[in-house]
Amino acid sequence: MNLLPALAVALPLALAGCSSTPDGYLYPPAPYVPAVPTPQAIDTDAVPTTPVFGSENSVTVEYRGSGTWHLTLSCQMAANLPPCAWDVVASVDPPHTLTTRETGELESDDRVVPVDPGAFRLVFSTAADADSVELVSDPGVTLGIDAILDDGHFDPSIDGNPEIRWKQRGADENAATNPVRLSPGGVLRDGGTSNGGDAGP
Repeated sequence: MNLLPALAVALPLALAGCSSTPDGYLYPPAPYVPAVPTPQAIDTDAVPTTPVFGSENSVTVEYRGSGTWHLTLSCQMAANLPPCAWDVVASVDPPHTLTTRETGELESDDRVVPVDPGAFRLVFSTAADADSVELVSDPGVTLGIDAILDDGHFDPSIDGNPEIRWKQRGADENAATNPVRLSPGGVLRDGGTSNGGDAGP
């Protein structure tokens, strides 16, 4: 059997994933490194306009100062839609740690699962009410929020990402991208810097 024609086709395909350099060697493509979003400023002790529970899919984030964060998850309960199946990861960068504080605002089927010393996974089933949790880290540390939603609430118009809401310089802010990083010392949407809060390291 003559294998030369098959090799003539297979060899270029095998090398297609590599790039050549002036020294004549072939190297694999560089690994993909996802971009880390710039931390956005969040006001201290300011509550975004509270949605009517059952009217929208959103994660509302409040920074209450002294390293305390309050997250409220709501769900759009339109006709024939089941409760929202939330899967949210809240995290801080090392070497900072994150703890949770019981507030009595969760139901029996809601779970707060530690991922590592600086992260929690929030697995909530939210209907017409809202589910909330309080997280605590060092004052001024940036909090990352990565939220996904399933069970019929996936919205392809925003890549399926639910809205994340917070308060910045007295005004409501929101983003439909994941992850979102919020910091009392972060960058304002207009390019300025935060003018309040206990900005940390």
